[in-house]
Amino acid sequence: MKFIVTIFLFSQIVFAQDVESPRVLVLTPIEFNLDTSLNLVSKEYQTTLTDEQVVECISSKNEYDDRDFVKKMNEMECEFARNSDISTSFTYYLYGWLTFKLYGIFDDAIIYPAKGPDKRNLDLYESLSQKHAVNWIVDLKEVEFIKEPDGLQGTAKVVLWNKNTNQITLSTEIEIDDQNYGGEMRCDDGEISCLMINGAVYISHEILKSMYSEEKYWR
Repeated sequence: MKFIVTIFLFSQIVFAQDVESPRVLVLTPIEFNLDTSLNLVSKEYQTTLTDEQVVECISSKNEYDDRDFVKKMNEMECEFARNSDISTSFTYYLYGWLTFKLYGIFDDAIIYPAKGPDKRNLDLYESLSQKHAVNWIVDLKEVEFIKEPDGLQGTAKVVLWNKNTNQITLSTEIEIDDQNYGGEMRCDDGEISCLMINGAVYISHEILKSMYSEEKYWR
């Protein structure tokens, strides 16, 4: 039902005139707190790309779409993946899901993942929006994964900022479970992969719902 509500809210905006396509910057968490029992499995998300691998990554992605803004997205995505850990990987999952959802509607949506500074405020958001030419910033303040007797649980504190109004349109804490719901959300039930995938999906839903809630955010 909540996904139907999101689509309905969106339809009230997308068919209005002069809608500006979303340009979104997704920032890495300021804090990523991990239960010590998950330290070993978290190392599976650690990767390092050489300069050559980054160039190959960009070249490979550019084969499918040579539009300038897509090339910039590909460059930032591959550079972002140069040095990865579980925190940047979580950001990448969210970036990927938002890209998937926004591209389902906007042919020219732009979404970038980026490593942000620890101190973040409205002035920083404005500065980043100018630097990257975006109109939305997703700020992951804090993510925590813990192990409970009945399984893994997570929480994510998220802020969404809109350039048109220079306002924070969303500030919330989202609970994440480790259940495998199948389909596009398929993961290993009870494993950290479910926290990563479900977290991206749940956060994206709240972000999109906030984005589509007011026409003034888009004009």
